Amino acid sequence: LGVGEPPLTRKHTTIRQSAKRMTKLTISLLYYVALALSRFVLRLTGRSPAGKLTVLYYHGIPDAYRWNFAHQLDWIQRIARVMPAFHCGSLHSDKPNIAITFDDAYASVANNALPELASRGFHSTIFVPTGPLGRSPPWSMEEGSLDFLETIMSVEQIATLAPTEKLDL
Repeated sequence: LGVGEPPLTRKHTTIRQSAKRMTKLTISLLYYVALALSRFVLRLTGRSPAGKLTVLYYHGIPDAYRWNFAHQLDWIQRIARVMPAFHCGSLHSDKPNIAITFDDAYASVANNALPELASRGFHSTIFVPTGPLGRSPPWSMEEGSLDFLETIMSVEQIATLAPTEKLDL
């Protein structure tokens, strides 16, 4: 901030976050369109594009974003195939192959993301930091990030999420 400028308010931070999120979404969409177009051209020329695995990584899914996350999953269910993040071997090339992962094992993942994933039969992987279990994250975060409100799952919460064929920890 410059001299004489008022400090940023929550509203400004929220606008900045929304703009940043929209920029990321736009870049992702442009990438996807370019990828789809290149695959279409390869098919027109009689060549088959190689299957690839795209990893979607999330941190938390706060209550306020559960509906958005559910709609992302609906879209993924229509256009893609969800695979385990550890998948080894050949991949199909008829539609995108996607792995869904969560960094930091936030409690909101258990509360909001896992029920949505389970209702669609989607596989996911959660990466668990072992030091701060049951506490707020000790690492630095972007100002205004909703991650400030998150808590990392406790040992007891993680124990209830025993790895299954659709969940890896």
